[in-house]
Amino acid sequence: MSIGLQISIRRRAETDAIATYEYYVAIGFGGLAFPNATGSCGVLVISKNSGEVVLESSSSDDTADHSLAERAAFKLRQAWKLGPLPADLIWAA
Repeated sequence: MSIGLQISIRRRAETDAIATYEYYVAIGFGGLAFPNATGSCGVLVISKNSGEVVLESSSSDDTADHSLAERAAFKLRQAWKLGPLPADLIWAA
């Protein structure tokens, strides 16, 4: 049985210039992920003009090098390149 890692990314606020997203980790077994956070949510802010993502606060599940936040930020930048930012995203491995 494999263990999957899913980072759920949800928009919490939006203006003309930025969008604020919360991210949390859901760890699943056999490809299934839990629907709720395993710890506190982290917060990322993305500039709609430049695509720059800033870490506002880390999830309690994140590591010292913020590798989970980096994965969530990568997914946000990918979505920004494609057009309007969606309300929800998922990074999974």
